Amino acid sequence: MIRGLIFIFLLLFVCSTGFTQTRESINRLHHQLAIAKDDTSRIKIKIFLCINHSVGNMDSSLFYGQQALKWPYLF
Repeated sequence: MIRGLIFIFLLLFVCSTGFTQTRESINRLHHQLAIAKDDTSRIKIKIFLCINHSVGNMDSSLFYGQQALKWPYLF
């Protein structure tokens, strides 16, 4: 019984840490997108945003994926 509770606690801790890392990486990518100077960098950042948002926010994932596919680049 105690082993089961410890396992559940550790699993919840690992999952919460994983989501935090995803949120931090999304924030970092948004900052990089704001300061990106060329179109190639913006498209690559939007692809990474699409991948990172697919974990929890599918609408944003689709939005950034569609933005990355547009050519010429339209913001």
